[in-house]
Amino acid sequence: MATSQVNPCIDWSAKNLPEEWKKFKQHVKLMFKGPLKKVSEEEQCSYLLIWVGAKGRDIYNTFTMSEIEEKSLQSHFDKFGRYVAPKTSIIFARYKFHTRSQIEGESIEEFVTHLQLLVKDCAYDKPEEMVRDRIICGIISKTICEKLLTEGDTLTMQQAIEITRSYEITQSHLKLMSASHSAENVDAIYKHRTRSYPYRHGSEHKSGQNECGNCGGHHEHNKKKCPARGTQCHKCKKWNHFSKVCRSSIQEQRPAGHTKGKKKIHTIDYASDSDSDGNLYIDVINGEANEFPNQAFADISVDGDHTISFKIDTGAQVNVIPKKEYDEMPVQHPLEEADQRLTNYSGHALKVLGRIQLQCQYKERSATESFYVVEANAPPVIGLPTSLSLQLIKLVLALEAQPKA
Repeated sequence: MATSQVNPCIDWSAKNLPEEWKKFKQHVKLMFKGPLKKVSEEEQCSYLLIWVGAKGRDIYNTFTMSEIEEKSLQSHFDKFGRYVAPKTSIIFARYKFHTRSQIEGESIEEFVTHLQLLVKDCAYDKPEEMVRDRIICGIISKTICEKLLTEGDTLTMQQAIEITRSYEITQSHLKLMSASHSAENVDAIYKHRTRSYPYRHGSEHKSGQNECGNCGGHHEHNKKKCPARGTQCHKCKKWNHFSKVCRSSIQEQRPAGHTKGKKKIHTIDYASDSDSDGNLYIDVINGEANEFPNQAFADISVDGDHTISFKIDTGAQVNVIPKKEYDEMPVQHPLEEADQRLTNYSGHALKVLGRIQLQCQYKERSATESFYVVEANAPPVIGLPTSLSLQLIKLVLALEAQPKA
């Protein structure tokens, strides 16, 4: 008889209630497979409600069950199982999701993966849209944030992931490319920590340090701290020194200030992300665009009906517009405060009036980009990120072994 058996019971005050329920449920199933195997399913439900005790019946009374569910043992198991399951606070889950931002050094893939895990506990009707919005609000790069916002309401989560992934790859390519540029004779905006000086063989700095024979500057006698380390000379093609101090051509160098037969070159050195001073060093920024027939220019529509001839600078990280060109624009955009300073290598500051956002279009491509407005006689310069965004150029990379110096 069933009364001679040890009936199942459950301790509703157990610390690990899910585990307590699991053991109780197993005992119940054994009873219905053994001593009580001949009872109907409706009777099984009655036995279950007896065994759960008074506390369990109080819990049962909170359930909403149809007539069919009241006669189904599995429905009773499911209802009690959901009751004892660990409760997830939707409010706290949403708090964690909305406060999750990209961490410094964290890749786009890691950031997006964590967002997709967090959103599962938020019970949103459209979780993909919420992940898309959090990518835009939580990403570190303001540049990519602006690009995502220009896509409008049609932007999907997958498109946002692809755009951010493409940007991250492009930035890694730019770091590789910057290592192959020398510190002079290039139209580039590149990372530079110290000012460069003309090489004077055997001269000494006033502090007592000799000029470095590899970069021409003054620093500790440590090859690892030399800015020329890892750079290929454009003259002799050897490594770890700048072409301006190349020993193979010292005899061919002209006296300082001699510019006969030479063209002026627009060169802008960009302070790296690791620099603390936030300077943009300007070498030469003079002359008109038509003085450089061998340079690449592109006519780009700005704000829909105004065309500007920009010089394409594949090493540039930012875009520059001289004040003269800015004054001729039909729509005068308000200038924002510039977050960088422009300085030439002689130490004289270049007057930066501010920064503006312009809607640019080239053929079928369009994008909203940032431009620095400067007080200088120079052609407008458009950098590599914008050139890639508007498809003015295509990025083709090649890898080759670097010989030892």
